[in-house]
Amino acid sequence: YCSTVKDVEELGALCKIARIPAEIYHGRLTKAERDHAHKRFMSSGKRIVMIATSAFGLGVDKPDIRYVLHYQVPGSLEAYVQEAGRAGRDGLPARCILLWDPRDIDVQRHFLSEGPATRSQIKKVVEGLSAWTKDGRAVDASTLAMATEVGVTRTKAILEGLRDASLVAETDGQFSLSREIDVNEAVKLLSRRNEERKTTDRRWLESIIHYANNTEECRMMHIRRYFEDGEPTPCGHCDICEPKLRRRRRRKGGRNGGR
Repeated sequence: YCSTVKDVEELGALCKIARIPAEIYHGRLTKAERDHAHKRFMSSGKRIVMIATSAFGLGVDKPDIRYVLHYQVPGSLEAYVQEAGRAGRDGLPARCILLWDPRDIDVQRHFLSEGPATRSQIKKVVEGLSAWTKDGRAVDASTLAMATEVGVTRTKAILEGLRDASLVAETDGQFSLSREIDVNEAVKLLSRRNEERKTTDRRWLESIIHYANNTEECRMMHIRRYFEDGEPTPCGHCDICEPKLRRRRRRKGGRNGGR
């Protein structure tokens, strides 16, 4: 898993040079390209590396994934656990590896700094959608983004927020207002939700930083404590547990040898 499209494509090119069978997957590929990569990776018996952003998620239930490697730190411990959880679903040993470089946090902080849509952008999208709805027409996100000059990514995020608030109906990628709404009230609602989301996103990022910098507690115990999952015990397999077990064995062997 990589944080950016650029890194996915660079690693994909390097695998090609090294003759490592690999596919790439990110949101900027066409649907046909994504479907092709997904199908090749999911094919039974194929040994293949998938290099992807977090866009590679839904429908990934291949039982014999032996490694999940995070080339860069994800944005939260929730995301890490979800992605790492795709390894070893057949019950056989698998490795989940996070390559920790503090500089990678800058990428996630950049995503946070870009932040959600501004009040002005929300207003433009809501007004544009209102105009289409009054004409009795639905509109897709790309067309609405072009008309409002807000940008496709932000427009999609605003539409998603409106849909979550039950203010927008979507049919086959076409959007329309589900009822007449006050533009200013819609702007206030989404702005408040965006502020709450920014606070949550910052807290989530701190959770993965704390996990990566942990050098004392069993990884599984750390994760289970974070999710308040019962009374965890050491797993005995992670990079924290294994060195401790080896040291105990050496001490025990030393004592036995001296008898």
